[in-house]
Amino acid sequence: MRRIIVFALLAIIGCCFFACSTSSTVPPLEVPATIETKAYENAVSTQSTQIAAGVNSSIPTLPVYTPGLIELNPGEDYCDEGEVYFKRHYRLIYYRIPSPIDDLAGEEGYAFLAETSAQVANEDLPEMLLVSFIKRFNIEKEVFVSALKAIVSNYQNAGVDMQNEEFEVPNADIIYTFDNDVINAYYQRENPVVPDWMQQ
Repeated sequence: MRRIIVFALLAIIGCCFFACSTSSTVPPLEVPATIETKAYENAVSTQSTQIAAGVNSSIPTLPVYTPGLIELNPGEDYCDEGEVYFKRHYRLIYYRIPSPIDDLAGEEGYAFLAETSAQVANEDLPEMLLVSFIKRFNIEKEVFVSALKAIVSNYQNAGVDMQNEEFEVPNADIIYTFDNDVINAYYQRENPVVPDWMQQ
């Protein structure tokens, strides 16, 4: 009888020990911070490579101006300031705000044009006139593009050549980079042909 009781007690103790050992939690495997950092660096490196290769289609490719695409007006190579003539560094649209873009800011927009007229005449602008206009009046790109569509429609109805410098349509993608290096490079004027009357 005693032997049976002893075996029973041993069995109960064994079961309790087994239950406790299986219910204990195994601590989670910790990933060293260096491994996580390396994975992040690899991901960033891959993304940068894709952008550079043009794989990431969400990154727009900016247009590049091809010399000769816009027919330059030789008579506009020099601006007249009294008896002093000087070459323009950029195409005409750099110094202009065509209609109906100039209407987007109402009376304040017209006042802005009056304020900057002397800078335009002396080619003393800190940046493209349209860029300053957009910044001053916080014009959204979508609104600007709608105005461009109206310009194109008006030019088409009038039958004008939009590849002529006089009627060049501003490029919204270039302008809304707000990067003066990009903008200036795009609108930089090629070596102008000096009219004969200027050489006399």
